[in-house]
Amino acid sequence: MLSKTLSPYVTELVIDSNRICGIELKLPNLPSIFFLSIYLPAITQPNEAFVNELEYVMDTYKSYSNHGTVYILGDFNCKIGGPRYSFTQDRRSQLLESLLIDNNSISLHVQDFAKGPVCTFQSYEDGPKTGIDHIVTNNENTRDIYNVFVPDESIFNVSDHKPIACTLLINNVVLIVTTYTKVLWLTKYRGPKR
Repeated sequence: MLSKTLSPYVTELVIDSNRICGIELKLPNLPSIFFLSIYLPAITQPNEAFVNELEYVMDTYKSYSNHGTVYILGDFNCKIGGPRYSFTQDRRSQLLESLLIDNNSISLHVQDFAKGPVCTFQSYEDGPKTGIDHIVTNNENTRDIYNVFVPDESIFNVSDHKPIACTLLINNVVLIVTTYTKVLWLTKYRGPKR
């Protein structure tokens, strides 16, 4: 989903996957920003399916990184560590961590500058809480991050996933990006005054 204000500046990306959708945001006088919304296979799926999709996501990420700034948002169905989140890694998180290191990339809500809980998923029937939803970008892009926030609890949250809100401030343009399982939201654009 996308705000009407941004619609004239957005082009849908053609990506050959039913687990990734993306847009290019081309604002006046700014380089392109690409948003890839993903939903990777759950832990109940074969590991091979997860590996194949993750490699495709990272290849797509690298490809668009050659043309602008890229943010990957969504349900990774995999934990990513950071200064605010440590855990015993499984094969999925080891693979994802190595791919992120290779691409100098981080998950934003597990960094020290983020606020709110790091666990974004609460399984049913009081099962474990985990951090499997993420906004990932190149470490160099943190200069454009104004705020990253995960709400503690929300009466409006009708999912077992918590949204991650990220405010970007790029050349006096404010963008609020929210990931909410399988949905990409961009909600504000304050462009040059006319």
